[in-house]
Amino acid sequence: MVEPDNLRYTKIPLNNGSGAIPALGFGTLIPDPVATKNATKAALEAGFRQLDTAERYRNEKEVGEAMQEVFKGGEDQAGGRVHLHEALEQQSSS
Repeated sequence: MVEPDNLRYTKIPLNNGSGAIPALGFGTLIPDPVATKNATKAALEAGFRQLDTAERYRNEKEVGEAMQEVFKGGEDQAGGRVHLHEALEQQSSS
């Protein structure tokens, strides 16, 4: 079993062998724009490297600004890339 303190740094290997993604992600569905930016920034600073997003959240600007502020120096101090998981809405064909 994974130690709770290390869960946010745990990675799950991809089935095709091309790498791994973080086991734990941060959801960005937060109604208030200022809270979205602040919470996303805090999550990235805490070490989260997978963000759950969706176009319908309409918060791309706030999430992007948080990422720019955290990574403005060009170095990811926590190591590793950020994975964005975008939920795609299914449209009916009727």
